[in-house]
Amino acid sequence: MIRDRLSWDMYNLYMDESRPFGHMEAHFVELFVDNDYHGVYLYMQAYDHEKELAKESREAAANDSFYRLIDRTNVVVTRPIIRDHETTGYEQFYAPASETDFQSIRPFIEMLAIEDDAAFCRRAMELLDMDSLIRYALFIEACGMMDNEYNNLCIWAHREGGNIRYSFAPWDLDVSWGVDDGRNAEIWYTFQLFNRLLRTDCGGFMRRRTQEIWQEMRELAFNEANVERLMAQYDQELNNSGAFYRNAVRWARNTEFLDTYEVFAYAVSRFDMMDRRIEEIAGGTFEGRQI
Repeated sequence: MIRDRLSWDMYNLYMDESRPFGHMEAHFVELFVDNDYHGVYLYMQAYDHEKELAKESREAAANDSFYRLIDRTNVVVTRPIIRDHETTGYEQFYAPASETDFQSIRPFIEMLAIEDDAAFCRRAMELLDMDSLIRYALFIEACGMMDNEYNNLCIWAHREGGNIRYSFAPWDLDVSWGVDDGRNAEIWYTFQLFNRLLRTDCGGFMRRRTQEIWQEMRELAFNEANVERLMAQYDQELNNSGAFYRNAVRWARNTEFLDTYEVFAYAVSRFDMMDRRIEEIAGGTFEGRQI
């Protein structure tokens, strides 16, 4: 629960709230149903896609589309979906009435299938908002997320002047901060699209721009002081308030006190790993090997 909350709070620190999908409110709440106590939960309000797109323009709200890449083996799909591979697909969350046959996401899928690196880079430069992709990739790496490449990768297809441009946003951030990787802060996850762009140094700037954006994110969000402050805030909201104890009693759990140190220690180690890896990448190597 605190991992999901920390992820969104960090996201809000470095993103621009005035931009589409640039902010997500997340709060701890205690739930009562007919005066019956049902424990502590993380409350979030799902994106209002039309409202978010309207931050860009009225035309974007009318013409743009929004998709989520999902692992079809783990998700019950209730919206239209186009299959990508045997286990994954793109779920259509929002689209204009004029869109047929998933036409706004097909260029993205076709780009991923291009085998020649030079041709792939040319097409990627045409289609991708590179800064948005870099921020998304560094965000999921910095938070140690294992469920946000082949699942929960949200894609905004923006139409303007007859062209289409893809930007990226996260969703469902609970598998993070060491929860499911053996607490190993040294793992660099395999986000294949991002790693391919780094390997080819797409546009001749991808590695340098990745380093620049990581430095910005470090200053704005991903630093020890921010994590320490947020852990102290969660400690107040959950432990000092008695909420975590009441939740433990309600569900007959043995843990009556939330220990935030484990997440804090993972975050500090994770950020140090990111500094080292990105410095290597900027120099054209990774873990001592040529990219």
